[in-house]
Amino acid sequence: MILSRVKAVQEENGWLDEYIFTGADGRITVHQLSSCMKNKCSQIGIRSKGINAYRRTVNSLIRANGLSAEAAGAMIGNTPSVNNQYYTFDVTEDSKKYDVLDQVNQFMLNPGGSPGRSR
Repeated sequence: MILSRVKAVQEENGWLDEYIFTGADGRITVHQLSSCMKNKCSQIGIRSKGINAYRRTVNSLIRANGLSAEAAGAMIGNTPSVNNQYYTFDVTEDSKKYDVLDQVNQFMLNPGGSPGRSR
């Protein structure tokens, strides 16, 4: 896991701090982190995005996996309302949406059945 590797590098260099990304001079700034991410994306040949795009993606994925707005917001440094308004978007795969819609349609055709039950 990447965070385990980050922690190991910090321990090796004596950079332990309250922040995840630290260096010899302390906390790494957003500009430094963003610059590093763009450089690494370029090195491995993938399209680079800004740091907030990554924060939105990470937030949306952890929310889709069951974390509350409060917990996700705390992890990325937002209030729950900011988290919900600006950092959460739909990451559900289309196949999952189609399955749920099919279940709803089946229920509408057979109201005596139970919604969400597999056929």
